Amino acid sequence: MAKGKTALLPEEAKRADVYREMTGDLKTVAKTLDEMDQRSSRGFVMLRYDMGAALKPVFAEGAKYGSNAVKQLAVFLGKTPTELYTLNAIATKWTRSEVDGLLKRKMGMGGYIGWQHLAEIVVIDKVPDRRKMIDKVFNDSLSSAQISHIVKSENLSKGTRGFGGGRKPTPPENPLAAYQQIYSQALEFNNRVEGWESKGMDVIDEIAPESVTTIMLEKVTLALEQSETMVKNVNDVHERLSKNKERIEAILTQQQVDAEAAQAEAAAAPAEGAESTDEKPKGKGRRRPAAAAATA
Repeated sequence: MAKGKTALLPEEAKRADVYREMTGDLKTVAKTLDEMDQRSSRGFVMLRYDMGAALKPVFAEGAKYGSNAVKQLAVFLGKTPTELYTLNAIATKWTRSEVDGLLKRKMGMGGYIGWQHLAEIVVIDKVPDRRKMIDKVFNDSLSSAQISHIVKSENLSKGTRGFGGGRKPTPPENPLAAYQQIYSQALEFNNRVEGWESKGMDVIDEIAPESVTTIMLEKVTLALEQSETMVKNVNDVHERLSKNKERIEAILTQQQVDAEAAQAEAAAAPAEGAESTDEKPKGKGRRRPAAAAATA
């Protein structure tokens, strides 16, 4: 893991600027409220840890609970499979007392870690790298968004990321299956956009300031990061699909041309076994032209 101070993200730089502009008394109030706000999430985090612990048998004993158990639970609980994978991963890689200890530990610049910090750290593949990241989080007071940036830039996780992890889906078996997956996922995305706008972005556009929380910032930052990656991937996939379509059309056109040429050649060829209509010259030899005979 690279050493050195992690640069502030734009929203964090703005927060730091505002803090510097406060009076001394206001800074005291701001720090007190900030610590109270972050500590209030401790019970929430531990409850989610317990949910992950309850999920562990489902992941460990797939045959007992069914091959579709995670998806079924996600629908039943109103969550995504990725969220359930994250719950299980955190409960699997840390003990309850370890998580509780991390939540009570204060970061270098004040404040405490929350659920999203753990969700970003747990996707790191190697145990030593996870431990180094934990130390860096507390020493540098990193946000979950900064952790996510480091994990991606230093390639510390090989898995597919969602809100803190998730497993890579099984690759399609052939091009037809790939095209069907792309169609289905694109259709689902397009069908969800209206709901995201009306129940998400439109709400934030009009939300009262007192209703805004730090969790909202973490979620929208992660969503923005994933959407940026998604836009790039969608553009790449669209370009590849266009080239696939052009190549398939060209091959099919050539196949049609070749088939028509073969049919035309077959129609022009003489029927098998047919006799030639050319007459062979009679006699032992060919008669020389008169001029040639006269000069012989």
